[in-house]
Amino acid sequence: MSVDIKERVKLACEIYYFAIKNEDKIPKELVNVAKIICNDTIKAAKTLKVGLNENEMADRILK
Repeated sequence: MSVDIKERVKLACEIYYFAIKNEDKIPKELVNVAKIICNDTIKAAKTLKVGLNENEMADRILK
């Protein structure tokens, strides 16, 4: 279960990163939806007490 939510966090952060990177090319609503998805997924991971230290989180986001 923890691996699944970690992968979801990674995917949500990547979606948000690409939305921000292409902010001028896509509708603002899509950027807002990406932000909401990222925040909700991170909150779910925190609720499940998934352990990621700062280095692991940075590695997953930047991959």
